[in-house]
Amino acid sequence: MNLTLIKIQGPGRHDFLILDDSYRGNFKTGEGLPELSRVVCKRRAGIGADGLVLLSWEEQEELFRLQLFRSTGKESSRVEDALFCAGRYLFDSGRTGREMNILTPRETAELEVINSETLRLYLSRPEDESGPLKEDPDRSFLRSLGSEEGEATYIPVRINERNHLVRFTRSNERKEIKAFTRAAASEGLRGDVVSVIVANREKLILPAVPRREGVQYSLQSAAAQVASVLQGFCDRTVLVRAGKHTCISEWDEEDDRITITGKAGYRFSAEYYYEPG
Repeated sequence: MNLTLIKIQGPGRHDFLILDDSYRGNFKTGEGLPELSRVVCKRRAGIGADGLVLLSWEEQEELFRLQLFRSTGKESSRVEDALFCAGRYLFDSGRTGREMNILTPRETAELEVINSETLRLYLSRPEDESGPLKEDPDRSFLRSLGSEEGEATYIPVRINERNHLVRFTRSNERKEIKAFTRAAASEGLRGDVVSVIVANREKLILPAVPRREGVQYSLQSAAAQVASVLQGFCDRTVLVRAGKHTCISEWDEEDDRITITGKAGYRFSAEYYYEPG
């Protein structure tokens, strides 16, 4: 069968292939989609992408549903970065208005189209194991952890049910990052390690965002901002840079929710002939 796949780059390093519901009848109840994603997402043998996004209209909820299949063929529930790409495609194709809700495996996500290439994603309120995180000058949020490189400190931040261990650094020292990651694992700490450099009160730098399955640039940016605000290092609205990619993270002081504003750009549209195995 011939498939039309549209490749869109999200606000971070991840890019995705969009497959809309016009081909849903060819994949009964999702059968064949894991194989299709493995084939088309291969960087050298296929089209190349971090995942395949299937968008389908759900009559009962009257919303679009997003399913994300990684290049490994595994369906993923971590879709925050893919939502930017899906939102742009749905808006540009006239399927939704500027404000939209999309069903995901975990929740109903809220997005807003800002301009022709920029979208805003609404995230949850930040928390740690004790509850919601709020600025408190009398509270110490830093935790200590011993590693091969000596004692290190971090702040745990949970956003969208994803744990992050945010550590402040002054350089992209990969040896230091790996040592901290190993120490965290040995202590049974669960979460993505987020290294952040505070450039100034309006700019944060993420020196090392891995292109690993499940790691979300949008969530790491939000976690870095929350930890920096709690330490008094930055404002409630900051630019977050990771390599050549940037986004705006905002932590609303009234409702405590976080929004990430970033770009989603088209790369190309491809006609792909696929013969199910």
